[in-house]
Amino acid sequence: MSGVVFWVLLAAALVVIEISTTQLVGIWFAVGAFFAAFAAFAGAPLTIQLAVFLVISVVTVWVGRPLLVDKIMPKQMESNTERMIGQIGTVREEINNTAETGRIDASGLSWAARSEDGKPISVGSRVLTLSLEGVTLIVKPLPEEETTHGENVAPNNESEV
Repeated sequence: MSGVVFWVLLAAALVVIEISTTQLVGIWFAVGAFFAAFAAFAGAPLTIQLAVFLVISVVTVWVGRPLLVDKIMPKQMESNTERMIGQIGTVREEINNTAETGRIDASGLSWAARSEDGKPISVGSRVLTLSLEGVTLIVKPLPEEETTHGENVAPNNESEV
C-alpha cells in the first residue's frame, strides 16, 4: 500500500507544480503517476509501476500537450511597433541623424525617425520603415516612382510615439 501512497503524493505534487507553472508539462506526469498508483494498488512490482508511469507520461505528453497548447497557451501577438516595419510613411520633420531630428507620419501616428544610411531626408519625402530602435523608426527614402503606390499612410494625426 505504500507504493500507492507514493504515486498519489507524487501525482498531487506534480499537479501543484503544474498549477504554479502552467507550462503543460507536469500534468502529464501526474496522469502517469495516477496510473502507476493503480498498478501499485493491483499489486504490480515496482518495475511495472515505473514502466506504467514512464509509458503513460510519455504518451500523454506526446499526444495531449500539442492538442492543448494551441487552445490554452496565449498566442504571441505582434505589437503595434513591430507592425510598423515595412510601412510607408511621409516625412513631416526633416530627418537628420547628426542633429537627431526627424519625424514621419505612418499608419496614422507620428514617429521619431532616423535614416538608414545617415543621409538627411527632406520634408514631404516618402520613406519605407526598415526597423525599429527603441521607439525610433529606421527608414530609407523611396524612389519617386514608388511613392505613388501602396498608400499605407493615414492623414496627419496628433498622436505621437
